[in-house]
Amino acid sequence: YRAIYLDETPVGFVMLSDDSLLSPPPPKPQIWLWRFMVDERYQGQGVGSIALRLLIDHVRNKGGFETLELSFVPGEGSPEGVYLRAGFRHTGRLDRDEIVLELPLTS
Repeated sequence: YRAIYLDETPVGFVMLSDDSLLSPPPPKPQIWLWRFMVDERYQGQGVGSIALRLLIDHVRNKGGFETLELSFVPGEGSPEGVYLRAGFRHTGRLDRDEIVLELPLTS
């Protein structure tokens, strides 16, 4: 769990599901962006895009993962555009009623 701050103000929340933290970790651990929230008062100001870029950098620097996956509820106000601009792509899979995206982490 991590908070997203703008200066000294908490404006959001991030939660990862990281298989590499299991004991013992699986041979091919997966990582999933489980929660990514930015207070509506700070949306549209680039806060989420910057926080997402920092999160992606953190996961890449950690190493050992092929992709970072997430899901979102489609519709008006969805974060799909933010995720696609960050390099995520559609997988064609659904998690219940949520669309699953992935970001390749290896070249």
